[in-house]
Amino acid sequence: MSSRKKAYLTPAARDYVLAAKHRLKLILKERDMTHATLASITGIPASTISHWLNINRQDFLGLGDAVMVCDALGIHIRDILPEAPWRHQSQERYAVLSFFLEMPLAHASWLILVYKGAVKLFGK
Repeated sequence: MSSRKKAYLTPAARDYVLAAKHRLKLILKERDMTHATLASITGIPASTISHWLNINRQDFLGLGDAVMVCDALGIHIRDILPEAPWRHQSQERYAVLSFFLEMPLAHASWLILVYKGAVKLFGK
């Protein structure tokens, strides 16, 4: 069976999935647990677990599967997820953007025009 490539995944997304696979493999190794052992605890076929952990495949376990696996291992789902490499935005940024998105469209359009004019006149 051939693995379908997910063309929409960015290289960063692929790297993140590989890092998560690696973390789960390390957790299993630390516990001296095989795919077969995890399969017997969760009821998930060992072949499915092997499929998820295969670095040549882009897919990984779904959220429901992650709940089953993490519950069986006695860990939180976040324990198998690496630190996100993408930027985290500050709460202040979200508050400002939320305010901007909630204002009337005519007001937002006017503010954009004023901002563009100021940038053109004074630079960034």
